[in-house]
Amino acid sequence: MNRPDWPNPYRLLAHPAFILASAALMVIAYSCMTHGFARHALDHILAFQLSFTPARALRAIAEWGLPGVQAYMASMWLDFIFPLGYGLFISGLLARTLIRGGEQANARTLRLAALPWTAVGCDYLENVLHLWMLSRGWPSEWLPLLAASIAAAIKWGIMAFVILALLATWGRRLIERFFPMASRP
Repeated sequence: MNRPDWPNPYRLLAHPAFILASAALMVIAYSCMTHGFARHALDHILAFQLSFTPARALRAIAEWGLPGVQAYMASMWLDFIFPLGYGLFISGLLARTLIRGGEQANARTLRLAALPWTAVGCDYLENVLHLWMLSRGWPSEWLPLLAASIAAAIKWGIMAFVILALLATWGRRLIERFFPMASRP
């Protein structure tokens, strides 16, 4: 697994202990972040993230109620740790998958392994915009809300693409391992 052509940060990310530690960080941050929310309020966070318009954002926030908004604002600092956890975790899985698969370190594979960090950047932008809007009252300004929703959509799109790519790669490798003839033309 120790391919000398991969830069050290990627080899560190691909280490199983680092992947497990980042998974623990991700789970702990998420658990602490959502602890103050009622279950029904959690269901509306995605609706708030992808609201795109003030009317839809207000509908999502109205479902939280004042205690939910206060819990969201109070736990928001943890939403700056959670993306770090999932960024490290998904990047680690990607780096490990690419390195163990014998991929050469080139511009394409290094960009792919770094792709989750684009999602993390979008998450941070979304968080800052949401905090700014909610600290000024209800989100009634369409431009920052639109920017936050676009950042959230990009974040979710990247994460879906990366996770599906990982699952497809693992599935292909599993099939090739157990059915070696099936992978030959």
